[in-house]
This record gives sequence, C-alpha cells and structure tokens, in this order.
Amino acid sequence: MHAQPQPPVLLEVVERGRFPAAARRLNLTQPAISLQIRKFERHFGVQLIERLGKQAHATVPGREFVKAAQRLPRARSRDHASQNENNAEHPQRRSGASSTAIPRIAVLAPPVQTA
Repeated sequence: MHAQPQPPVLLEVVERGRFPAAARRLNLTQPAISLQIRKFERHFGVQLIERLGKQAHATVPGREFVKAAQRLPRARSRDHASQNENNAEHPQRRSGASSTAIPRIAVLAPPVQTA
C-alpha cells in the first residue's frame, strides 16, 4: 500500500519557496519532498508547483489547493465547536458523523490546459 501525499508538504514548499528548505522543516529528504509533489500533481492532473531554478512557486491551481488546505483546520474546528454545543444542548443525541461537509480539494483545482 502506497502512502498518500500529505498537504503539509505542498504548504511548506509554497511557504518556503524551496524544496530543500521544506525538506529541512519537515525532517524529510529533498527527493522525498519532490516525490510527494509529483504524486499530488499526478493525482490531481495539474501542475501545482512551478520550478524556476532553485525557487518553487505555486501555480494558479497550486494556490487554490493551498487556500483549500488552509481552510480545512478552520472548518474542522467549527464543526467540533458546533458538535460540542449540540452535545451540550442534547446530551442524549451524540453523533460521530460530521455535520459540515468539507469540499474535496480536487474539485477546487481547475484542470491545466496544455498548448
């Protein structure tokens, strides 16, 4: 079974602007970071990072992915707060299901057109 690429890898590359800097921050090797980014790009069918020399910049779909990934923790926090309030009001009704639908990131990234 193959490990799924993790959003923090892309977020670190975009934030730091370089693969080696992201690798150091995540305690991974630079090739491992590159592999994760390639997996993301293949999975979503879009280029997420533009490599310019030693610099790495998010493409338009990459920026949309980053925005969506950054919203996930906030959506989860709101969901947990809402669920805790609901449980406090109605202790007999406890649900493990999430009431907030978190959109799939793949839907947010538009396909890249090639010439």
